[in-house]
Amino acid sequence: MESSQISPRIAIYGLGFVGQQLAGFALDKGWEIVGAYNRAGEKIGQDLGSLLGRDPIGLTVEDCDTADYSRLTADIAFVAVSDRLEVNYPSYERLMSAGANILCHGAESCNPRRLNPGIAEKLQALALKNNVTFTGGGIWDMTRIWAGILSVGPNTEITSMTHAYSAEPDQSYRLNVIT
Repeated sequence: MESSQISPRIAIYGLGFVGQQLAGFALDKGWEIVGAYNRAGEKIGQDLGSLLGRDPIGLTVEDCDTADYSRLTADIAFVAVSDRLEVNYPSYERLMSAGANILCHGAESCNPRRLNPGIAEKLQALALKNNVTFTGGGIWDMTRIWAGILSVGPNTEITSMTHAYSAEPDQSYRLNVIT
């Protein structure tokens, strides 16, 4: 059985080490990056490809506080800002309101109901209102050390990524990317 390749439209919110790694991974896979956001500073106004040390790709890094998110056409937005839900919440609100599904690596994002019930309620309301999903990986430390690195250390290539969400037993959202 052959698999068909899905090429999601990606937005990257936060272009520090992890955000740049995610952007590079997406470009290596041939995925279209349709938005790149960072806080004010030297990265703003740069071409994302150039920022990553590659050829320009024609996408300018925008100031996350002044960008026009109504133009965003992302299927998935990777949020790589902070470990803290409260710090990340403005990014979640901006991106989910624009119709993007969120994948966040922050440690608190893996269990928002337990760690910050107030933010969790806001996230649930945003997701339902905008028909999108929020998924937190909670892998902040795993980008540096711990079990994640131990488990993938012997690998030389990632060949598949799966993101699945189910709010109700009879309703599910699934994105499979097989490369």
